[in-house]
Amino acid sequence: MGGLPDYMWLYRNDYPWLKEAITQHARPPKPAMQKVKWEERDQLLAAQVRDHAALLYQTDVSTRISATLLARATGKQALIEKFFMKLPLTTRTIQLQEETVEAFQCRRIGRIVDKSHARGEVLPRWRIPRIAGLVPPLAPAVEEKLTALLKSSRCDDRSL
Repeated sequence: MGGLPDYMWLYRNDYPWLKEAITQHARPPKPAMQKVKWEERDQLLAAQVRDHAALLYQTDVSTRISATLLARATGKQALIEKFFMKLPLTTRTIQLQEETVEAFQCRRIGRIVDKSHARGEVLPRWRIPRIAGLVPPLAPAVEEKLTALLKSSRCDDRSL
């Protein structure tokens, strides 16, 4: 039977017949099988993200809880990044658990004030951002958090 030269001749001179002949003799496509149950995997990964986020918020103050950190903590970062369209619940959970820079700064300030109270010392206002590694001017939300912490610590000191 013919080869490439015959195919090219038919392609150039009788394309409608060639197209019909190919479709008649072609194998029917196999139905696509979904091997992965994405809904179950999505729920499992979202639960893992929530658990890891809670653990990270309780223990780790030195790093910001970012989307990458949350995905990495599950051990499935590449999967989450590659198939994020098939994992809407996981993606949404990561977005909700992710920490903004201002929230991270507030958390660091809060931890420093808590540690100083546990040691029984009162830090001056200027020293707290310096220990936290923050450079003035502070963001308004961080400034409000610092003011609120200092007011509450003064109330606690007066009650002693």
